[in-house]
Amino acid sequence: MSKKVLILSGSPRKGGNSDILCDEFARGAQEAGNEVEKIRVASKKIHPCSACYYCRDHGGACVHKDDMAEVLQKMIDSDVLVLARLCRLRGECSRKGCYHRQWRL
Repeated sequence: MSKKVLILSGSPRKGGNSDILCDEFARGAQEAGNEVEKIRVASKKIHPCSACYYCRDHGGACVHKDDMAEVLQKMIDSDVLVLARLCRLRGECSRKGCYHRQWRL
């Protein structure tokens, strides 16, 4: 049975190590007959959470009109979610941190 696979690549560089791993995972998932979409988070406009609680009072809608709503809907619609991020010795990169904080991960 085919599944919808969403891959979120947190690599800041197109063609970076994490991005290459995402591409290889996508290739294997497609060969297995699945529908695959990869999103490079670095190419999306995602604002950090400003803790204004707008979402609490407006049915989950964010005060920031950015690409996060589209990404969240794709996450909801997917059967399989793959999160790839680079490993740094001193913490995560800021863009990946933005969407992790919005997902409360």
